[in-house]
Amino acid sequence: ALGKTNDARIWTREACTGAKSSGLLERKQARACRATPDVMPSIVQAARDTTSICQQAFRNRRWNCSSIERAPHYTPDLLS
Repeated sequence: ALGKTNDARIWTREACTGAKSSGLLERKQARACRATPDVMPSIVQAARDTTSICQQAFRNRRWNCSSIERAPHYTPDLLS
């Protein structure tokens, strides 16, 4: 979800907590965000780049990275 946001968020400890509340970050991600909010713009860009490159590389395949869009909503059995 984080890579799908279009906002130019200023990452602070409070913004990290807000991102968790709005579902953009999971608990462990929010904790890491609060510890080092200055790296968050790079992490957001990396998430966007990864999605784009994956979809480009596999665009002609049955599995074309479309499941990346659903990743924040996977059920617990798929996360372990």
